[in-house]
Amino acid sequence: MNDNQNNDNMMNTTYDNNIEIPNNGMQSGDMVNNGVQPEVSNMETDQISQTVVTGNTEVLEPVDVSAPMYEEAEPQFQEVAVAQAPVRTDSYFDGGLLELIGWRILAGLITGFTLGIGGPWASCMLYNYQYKHTVYNGKRLKFEGTGGDLFVNKFKWFFLSIVTLGIYLFFIPVKKQQWVTANLHFEDENLIKGESFFDGKTSHLIGLNILCYLLNLFSFGLLFPFTICFRLRWINRHTIINRKKLAFSGKALNLFGKYLLWAFLTLITFGIYGWWLRIKMLKWETKNIHIRTVGEVDEKDNSTAIAAVVAVIGIALFLLVAPKIFAAVTTGWELPSGNSICINPFTCKTDNSIKRSSNSFGHHEAVNEVRVGY
Repeated sequence: MNDNQNNDNMMNTTYDNNIEIPNNGMQSGDMVNNGVQPEVSNMETDQISQTVVTGNTEVLEPVDVSAPMYEEAEPQFQEVAVAQAPVRTDSYFDGGLLELIGWRILAGLITGFTLGIGGPWASCMLYNYQYKHTVYNGKRLKFEGTGGDLFVNKFKWFFLSIVTLGIYLFFIPVKKQQWVTANLHFEDENLIKGESFFDGKTSHLIGLNILCYLLNLFSFGLLFPFTICFRLRWINRHTIINRKKLAFSGKALNLFGKYLLWAFLTLITFGIYGWWLRIKMLKWETKNIHIRTVGEVDEKDNSTAIAAVVAVIGIALFLLVAPKIFAAVTTGWELPSGNSICINPFTCKTDNSIKRSSNSFGHHEAVNEVRVGY
């Protein structure tokens, strides 16, 4: 009877949902899994202990709350390599027209306002601009010359020219080329005294200048592109920068064709295109200069034979025309109409004088003699 009564009491028992159950440090939503029951063991150090049941043994182990409860996945980024500009190994001039005009105007103003005293400083400004934009085989040049140094050298050259009665003037072009080259070096290399120099001889440069002048004279300017190539080839052959020799490979026929094009463009634009000629020439010149390699042999310019033929024709024409020009200067030039023109004022005695001559029929015909004099 008692057992049956106890069972009835247990079946009639109701559970109160409002009874508070201590959570022992568990947060809402925490679940006990695998027999692990977290407990608070040390509130001061923020350490939480958990009871681990292994079989019949309970072990109390601390839990580090500072460690993340879950493992964060690192974001994946795709790295993109930075595209580098290709390194140029050719020769080029990257200066602009407006820059060149601006520097030339500034140099002219400095020279003019200082009555020529500031000329060396103006020249160094132009040298600095030109070589700063000049690249040989990917190596940019740098000019280290100063106006004060050039001023001292020009004063010395001027003084020696006076002392030698002008003879030293022939040496000035070589001396100036030597000074400019000695102050040049590549931008990625240091300027060391004696590593940059010009070894051309004065006598050779004088002979080259005379030859180029005569060729231009006898060819009436047609050989001007050829003479430019002659001089550039010789100058670069004797130019050494940071112990590296230069070489010029431009072709005279190529420059001659460009000159014809530039002259035509200048003509049809009424001289406006002439502003671009200097920058065009610098670009063409730099493009055809490179650093000489070991064992490199100078390329032969086949256009030299064409230049020789033009020179011979020019000399022959000059010899045919020169006597007539000389006669016109000294005695007067008789025109086909019977009139004569006197160019030399010292041989002209009268102005608009009239001579009479009789023809075969006995009539007189007036022949005007026009004399140009002062």
